[in-house]
Amino acid sequence: MPMQEKRVLGLSAHGFYTMAYFEWGDPENDNVLVCVHGLTRRGRDFDALARALEDRYRVVCVDLPGRGQSDWFSVAADYQPATYLQGMAAVLARLNVAQVDWLGVSLGGLIGMMLAAQPKTPIRKLVLDDIGSYVDAEALQRIAGYVSEYPAFADRAALEAYVRVVCAPYGLTSDAEWAHLITYGSRQDETGAWRFHYDPKLAEPFKEGFSEPVSLWTVVGDDPGAGVAAARQRVRHSQCRNRRRNGQPQANHEVGRVSWCRPCADAHEQSADQRGARLAPRLGRMRWPAFAAAIFAALCSPLPPDTQS
Repeated sequence: MPMQEKRVLGLSAHGFYTMAYFEWGDPENDNVLVCVHGLTRRGRDFDALARALEDRYRVVCVDLPGRGQSDWFSVAADYQPATYLQGMAAVLARLNVAQVDWLGVSLGGLIGMMLAAQPKTPIRKLVLDDIGSYVDAEALQRIAGYVSEYPAFADRAALEAYVRVVCAPYGLTSDAEWAHLITYGSRQDETGAWRFHYDPKLAEPFKEGFSEPVSLWTVVGDDPGAGVAAARQRVRHSQCRNRRRNGQPQANHEVGRVSWCRPCADAHEQSADQRGARLAPRLGRMRWPAFAAAIFAALCSPLPPDTQS
């Protein structure tokens, strides 16, 4: 069944707005997967995944306010969690189903966690990508840095050259994949310049910077942040080490910036000459059907006995 673009009314502190979403699969299917993108991305990022899952799911991919086909806010302060939660509650109500599964990338994962924690939540299963319950202050500062960048390009070719560099960690391998990313992730402004497809006012809430981490869970102890940070560093080093073995950069939370934890950075420099062409990134060769199968496997895993209905 062809993808359908639909719209729903949301309400911010300064008035109503329209939010777009894209629906794939049988509209009568009660198995619904809601896909929510990251901070500066949009719902069309999930097109290939939606095609791979539409025979089993009704897949719904949103453009959050200020992105893609959804309205931009006149007041930057409206770009905040309470507004997103209200908007997604309107989408969930429009779907008219008792339960949904949720795939959230970065900001989309944060919204999913907040909704899943509410009493009587309709979220049955939650799949998180590029986000967790704790984001340290350093990561928040990096996010503030890249979202404030809103470059203009004279033509699409210049934009594509830039995107192919900063979005290299996405692992796209074909010209068609890059074309899709650029087509739906960019727009021409009133001067004819090419820009990314989001409201530059998204950067406003980040301008004051961050001195404290964001934690969505409670950690017992005298210094909760230190315990979480230590655990996060151990996980990061483990992931970084595994990626290094495969010749892959350790991507930070935001796309386009590459870093290594200190032990792996040293080893990376020492072994750079030996790796050469032997270490092409494995994730860069992962095809959408394999990724879709992994997502589907996560969604189909058994629920704990006390949560099954």
